[in-house]
Amino acid sequence: MPFLAHPILSRYLAREILQTTLAVTLVLLLIFLSGRFAKYLVDAATGKISADIILALLFYRAPNILERILPLGLFLGILLVYGRLYVENEITALQVAGISAPQLFRASGLAIVPVAILTALLTFYVSPAGFQRVEQMLNREKKRSELELVEAGKFLQLRSGGGAIYTGDIGEGRRMMNDVFVARQHMDGQWTILRAESGFQSYDEQHDQRYLTLSHGTRYKLVPGQATSERMAFDSLQQRVMPSETFDPRKLKEDTLSTAFLWAEAHKNNYMATLQWRVSLVVLVPLVAMLAVAMSRTTPRQGRYIKLLPAMLLYFAYMTALDVLRHKIGGSEWPVMPGMLVAHALFLGVALLFLYGDRLASWRRSR
Repeated sequence: MPFLAHPILSRYLAREILQTTLAVTLVLLLIFLSGRFAKYLVDAATGKISADIILALLFYRAPNILERILPLGLFLGILLVYGRLYVENEITALQVAGISAPQLFRASGLAIVPVAILTALLTFYVSPAGFQRVEQMLNREKKRSELELVEAGKFLQLRSGGGAIYTGDIGEGRRMMNDVFVARQHMDGQWTILRAESGFQSYDEQHDQRYLTLSHGTRYKLVPGQATSERMAFDSLQQRVMPSETFDPRKLKEDTLSTAFLWAEAHKNNYMATLQWRVSLVVLVPLVAMLAVAMSRTTPRQGRYIKLLPAMLLYFAYMTALDVLRHKIGGSEWPVMPGMLVAHALFLGVALLFLYGDRLASWRRSR
């Protein structure tokens, strides 16, 4: 029986499920974005990225996070809505009217289909474009000079080696620094400490080199454990800043590639694995919805939350299986076909067993 055979019931279930799904998804999105935000703050504090791009990074990473948590939000939304309906005996009334669990699943189609469409749009188009922007921004940060990340009154850890740099004040245009302190540890354990009244960065286009020029200062060379040190006063001292080529750029990940490109290069296992992963996220939506409807059965005495833990464990087992198969296909450790269909077929069987368990038990008793 198609879900539109019960239009009033379908609209009611769709409204309840979508509202709960939206609330759950927003909470999960905030949790995951908070974790990513904390990581970016650490990277900014250690000088790996500029603090100015953190919000932009979060904005472009949101679709990638959302495509993963949207099926989970629907899964939990159905569990909570149907759990409440079971506890309040509304499902019992529907069953008396002749509506079975499979018919409830079909009646939930008005909620499942929009979530599946939104997940497909995020997975196939929005998320790869956002991921590509994130990678471009992080690659650009890798190429920036460390001196561009210096903030007045704060120590910046040097990513090109052990040590730190500090400046008391930065002039307009970030061209001139005043009250400069630089400490750097060399491979042999020796420390070089520089203190200067001012400093500025220059760039040699011919040799693609950056230089830090310090004026009116002192250089110290110290060896830990030794009482002697070397001291040199200078009017002007120029030091080369680590060139951008020294850093390993972030490699272009498969997740940043467009779906059309992946399809054109599907003969490569790593691209096929990513393509199957994107399709799997869309297939995941109706399958986890079926699991949720089947596992939401409860009684007023048990409560609406009794099935949440086992259902969550089953969901994460499903996601883990897909993730493992993706890596095995990409590494040529698992054949492209059947590929991830194995995981979908397995959990489809589990969902059908839960959904039609009562009918199967009745059929066996009648024999």
